[in-house]
Amino acid sequence: MRLRIGRAWILVGLAAAGAILFDGQEVQAKGGLSAGSGTTQPTGDPMYNYIFDVILLPDSTLDNGGFITIYDIPYLGSNPLTSQPNNKWGESIQDTGITPLGTPPITDNPTIPNITWVWNGSAIVNSSLTQSINLGDFTIGSTIELSSPPTPTLEYVGSLDGVNFSNMGIVTVSVPEPSSLILLVAGTGLLPLLYHCERQRRQRRSELQLQADA
Repeated sequence: MRLRIGRAWILVGLAAAGAILFDGQEVQAKGGLSAGSGTTQPTGDPMYNYIFDVILLPDSTLDNGGFITIYDIPYLGSNPLTSQPNNKWGESIQDTGITPLGTPPITDNPTIPNITWVWNGSAIVNSSLTQSINLGDFTIGSTIELSSPPTPTLEYVGSLDGVNFSNMGIVTVSVPEPSSLILLVAGTGLLPLLYHCERQRRQRRSELQLQADA
């Protein structure tokens, strides 16, 4: 069972032919792919997975080879695992790019990895002028604890045809606070166990202190 803690929806419901501001400049976009939200999933202490929802915006067709790149994902371990909604999505991790032709200037730190998800199936057509299609959950991880910044804001860019720029934006990743994790433990009935472990830890520390004072 996976628990989501917090959601941050960015650039959902763009007009089919509209303009967005990115780094202070106007960027024209007709549909495209969007990283609709970013969350994290605890996988251990203090490890987390990133989870992104990828959305096909109104009046858009995702062709074979179309992709979305999320830039500069912090705190990735070596050879991080990824998961996609189905096996028609491929993934690649690289230090720079993959960036479509015609993309306006974008910050891409060559020392922090990017991830690109590529569609390798038949074309997906969104003929609606108002509704987006959620393409599913895309996961990368695990990472060390996200302590700084606590809610990283990441840039992304998409291509519908696998070559040319179609859309760009930002996605803010929600990270659970320690208090949220405590509530999670309480909700699963594990709070007594947490207290028991803490009591044993304190008792052991007291015994060590008595031995040191003897």
